[in-house]
Amino acid sequence: MARGIGTKCIHLEETEGQGNNYGAISYPIYQTATYAHPGVGKSTGYDYSRLQNPTREQLEKVVASLENGTDAVALSSGMAAISLMMELFAPGDHLIIDSDLYGGSIRLFDHISKKNGIQFSVIDCCREDAEHCIRENTKAVYIETPTNPMMNVTDIAALAKTAKKHNLLLIVDNTFLSPYFQNPLDFGADIVVHSGTKYDKVVNRKNTDCLKYDFAKQRGMPEDVIPFWVADMDFKASSYIEDALIARVQHGIFGYSECGADYFKAVQGWMKVHHEWEPQAAWLVKTPGIVFALAMAVKAYTKRGDGVLIQPPVYYPFSEVIADNGRRVVGNNLYLGEDNRYHIDFADFEKKIIEENIKLFFLCNPHNPVGRVWTREELTRLGDICIRHNVIVVSDEIHHDFIWSGTHEVFVNIKKEYEEISVTCTSPSKTFNIAGMQISNIFIPNGMLRNRFRHELDAAGTSQLGVMGLVACEAAYKNGGEWYQAMCAYVRDNIAFVKQYVQEYLAGVTMIETEGTYLVWLDFRATGLSAEELDRRIIHEAKLWLDSGKIFGDSGSGFQRINVACPRSVLKEGLGRLRMAIH
Repeated sequence: MARGIGTKCIHLEETEGQGNNYGAISYPIYQTATYAHPGVGKSTGYDYSRLQNPTREQLEKVVASLENGTDAVALSSGMAAISLMMELFAPGDHLIIDSDLYGGSIRLFDHISKKNGIQFSVIDCCREDAEHCIRENTKAVYIETPTNPMMNVTDIAALAKTAKKHNLLLIVDNTFLSPYFQNPLDFGADIVVHSGTKYDKVVNRKNTDCLKYDFAKQRGMPEDVIPFWVADMDFKASSYIEDALIARVQHGIFGYSECGADYFKAVQGWMKVHHEWEPQAAWLVKTPGIVFALAMAVKAYTKRGDGVLIQPPVYYPFSEVIADNGRRVVGNNLYLGEDNRYHIDFADFEKKIIEENIKLFFLCNPHNPVGRVWTREELTRLGDICIRHNVIVVSDEIHHDFIWSGTHEVFVNIKKEYEEISVTCTSPSKTFNIAGMQISNIFIPNGMLRNRFRHELDAAGTSQLGVMGLVACEAAYKNGGEWYQAMCAYVRDNIAFVKQYVQEYLAGVTMIETEGTYLVWLDFRATGLSAEELDRRIIHEAKLWLDSGKIFGDSGSGFQRINVACPRSVLKEGLGRLRMAIH
């Protein structure tokens, strides 16, 4: 009987029940390092585990079965597999490779394989005919589909037909889809490579002084909860960031530091490519985080007793920095429409500005936690009202690189006149998972507003930031694009997975349409549970740590925010616990 992929992962038909006498379904894990020989000069086929091991052999059989292949070789990483595959070729051999490949593959081919005499022709395999590049010494075509980072899809069957016509190998990197979604061998490929780690790898963050994992008890939670609350990701940062930090550490001196021209060039380049915005160097003020910048803006642009306008339900530090600095929190509540998206009450927005004599407005763009990516039209209506009433707009755009629907519009970039009233808050911390580096880039075009902001920084005793934050920021914006694209693809799939799971298994729960951010906003009001009972079940029965909606304002009561930037296995476990707790 043919087995599904889940069953194959546990055992194969021909090995079911073999390898043990205890009725175990899955194949045993052999932890021994050496093996007894039947006699002198005789061997069971196993000498040392570093050479071969029955468990490894079984893994290779399972992988071959998953890919519908005849054999497989298991190695320590995807790059190890690609390096081994390149040993098939000799100096003088020619390969046709796709122009859009994983950066590690490109570096291997450029810096190692070419040095070893391998020749390459680089083409867009999605759009160009590989046959035109075939030479007498061509041995193989190498592709990745979907491509990394552009997510282009190549017609494997068509390429396989061309390859077989000329007696070439077709090699496919199947990492992004994995055998769960795609079997290139079925379409005519000869060799398939895939990595089993990527973003599904669970990195143990416990005992690393991690706020998310190590401080549950101190924050009133059971110690064994799975955390989905604070907005950082459970993925390792880009290797380019790691390399830059290691190089700086090896220098060994950590004195006062400032950023140079390369730093701003990297930041500006990212904004230009990803947001069609070219901020000027003179506008830049660096702070140790955006929440700190919000507090400085409150001090710089208002006086005690003044009202500051926000749009609940909204990121809770907005209201905290306002109230903690002796100002009044004024709310222009967003409303949930029949289209399952939140909207702005523009009449109330302007009314509050007039009645409360508002001079400062905190904009969340994209909006956390409701996931809206504000349109150009919506932002223009807000901006024009603020211009009319001389309201300064502090736009928190920290989630601007997580856009799943629509287009992110940089508020200050919509109209030239908005430069006179805007403070734009950006940071690499969310995009590249480096929140602990404490680095944000604040752009203030208006010189008077910038001077008032700088004055508050001086009054707070802030001057140079930590050198590691500067190094990480520059490396992220300069070289982190490939990592970013791959991460976004994974997170997008996680959001889709949550949406499907909620629809199928969580009766009474609605997932608000997530246009941006990696924070999903769930509506539990139809379950009939009070906000207090909902919190109790989630925390003490499900043993989950989400962000209760009520901390984002009264209009968030009955909702929960869940961070889905984590390995799928962790997300599945969390949703399964949630299902059991609320039903």
